Amino acid sequence: MLRGHCDSAGRDYDTIEKTGIQPWLLARDATTLAAKRERLAARGPLRGFVGTVSEAIDLIGQYQDAGVDLLINADRRNDLETRELFVSDVLPHFA
Repeated sequence: MLRGHCDSAGRDYDTIEKTGIQPWLLARDATTLAAKRERLAARGPLRGFVGTVSEAIDLIGQYQDAGVDLLINADRRNDLETRELFVSDVLPHFA
């Protein structure tokens, strides 16, 4: 869709940095994720990506295939485990 808009406007698609920003909430497996979801949902709705490490890897791969250049974690929950899992388990797949 963006490429079509660029073509219509005469804009070079490749000069645009495609960026996504959303909250990410990760857990290593489905059981841990369910417990985390239950615990954190009491503080309000869980928005953005809520899933396992493998689901995050799959989704980021889809973003990469779609041409997204940069993903930003809007760290609204200040979840240390999510940040640690990104560094240790997710990012190595995209280095």
